[in-house]
Amino acid sequence: MKVYIPNHRKDYDLSDAQRFGELVMLTEGLVNVFDRRLVSDIFNKLSDAQENDYIAMIGPPIINSLCAFYMARKFGRINVLQFNFDTKKYEPSTVTEAEVV
Repeated sequence: MKVYIPNHRKDYDLSDAQRFGELVMLTEGLVNVFDRRLVSDIFNKLSDAQENDYIAMIGPPIINSLCAFYMARKFGRINVLQFNFDTKKYEPSTVTEAEVV
């Protein structure tokens, strides 16, 4: 399994996310979210994603949204990891297309 990191920064502690799979950084640091190439760059990096892979909801909302859109369109579901600040751990959740429509 893989955990896709929409936007990685040096100050993020991703150690707990590793228990869900190999970390794959999609973007790094400050990103121009208005650059039209961003969509194709992210989609290309997600092209080998599998149905059981995760997206860690980290970084700019537009990048998280692009990742979620891609996974939902490809698999009809989104597996996400959300950081719980109380427990300092990532918590998994899955949303299916049937739950949204």
